Amino acid sequence: MCTITEAAVKTGFSTGTLRYYERIGLVKKPQRKPNGVRIYTKGDIQLLQALACLKEAGLSLDEISSFMKDNDWHELGFLDGDDISNRNKVSILETHCRN
Repeated sequence: MCTITEAAVKTGFSTGTLRYYERIGLVKKPQRKPNGVRIYTKGDIQLLQALACLKEAGLSLDEISSFMKDNDWHELGFLDGDDISNRNKVSILETHCRN
């Protein structure tokens, strides 16, 4: 588990960006200590690192949001989802790569 500052270092996002992504619902709200400090789990960091890869690939926040909608993606189970949601995800990537 790590703080928002440590999560920022591990993911390359600023603390402000992490708070923004949380605020707009792109990522789930992290756990908090009793004093209110955000605590990011290993799974949270992996999800944020995946999000960073999608951003680096040039996907917009709207396109990334399409990926984040599926509960299986929140658990990093990209291939565990149903065929339709996986086809939608692949379609977004293919469309983006063609452009």
